[in-house]
Amino acid sequence: MQYTPPPPQRSSNGLVVGLVIGFVALLLVGGAVTAFVVALRSNADPITVTFPTPDPTTAPQASPEESPSPEESPSPEESPSPEESPSPEESPSPEESASPEDTADQQGSGKRLTIKEFGGDWKFRLGSTSYQASSVGEWEHDTCDALDGKGLPLSKHGCDHGVEMTYSAYSGGIRAALVVLAFPTEAQAKAAEKLIAKDASGAVKWRMDKLHRDWAYGKVQWGSTGRFVVASAVTADKANKARAPKFQQHLQADFKNVFLFW
Repeated sequence: MQYTPPPPQRSSNGLVVGLVIGFVALLLVGGAVTAFVVALRSNADPITVTFPTPDPTTAPQASPEESPSPEESPSPEESPSPEESPSPEESPSPEESASPEDTADQQGSGKRLTIKEFGGDWKFRLGSTSYQASSVGEWEHDTCDALDGKGLPLSKHGCDHGVEMTYSAYSGGIRAALVVLAFPTEAQAKAAEKLIAKDASGAVKWRMDKLHRDWAYGKVQWGSTGRFVVASAVTADKANKARAPKFQQHLQADFKNVFLFW
């Protein structure tokens, strides 16, 4: 009688390894989603502000294609009434200034912000939610002088350097200016965050030529993560006014979320 050897037993090692890898991937994805939700909820509520009039001697001139077309710009009566006026020049109070106890481990990795890392079009997707905005301009600064408001309040709080990006979405119906500021310590970043909360339109020098001249939605949002502060100014015309709040919330949270992993 011919003997037929039993079929070789299948090893379960591959299955176990696959399950472990899948579980780890699930944890990473779940952690990223949770981190984004935390960043989204931790943002300060955006506030309507009166942006300063661009200084023609210092502000770059908008090219014709960047200026809002008549159909994109709301009429003057549709512009929001200012709910907050810039406060007088702020000086850092003792409780807002970084204390001597700030240690080296609070100073993070020391990585510098670069346009190479943060520039380009903005594309966001999480589940069924997605946004996309085209890059209009991007700048990298070795100091914060070009981003600092009147009286250099950010530099007084230790602002070291920063980057700024401007975007256009929905055929120019939504425009955004976003700045990321780097500080030596987390305490200094939090102090600067409080400063922006007190004077959202004046503490940061926004590129007004990249935003709408007249808008139906015009708000600033800000928040800090570690030793970095992210602030965004978004304007929208009448047709895109309803889209603008969530667009700004996700733009702001997406950039803040980056620094959870720095």
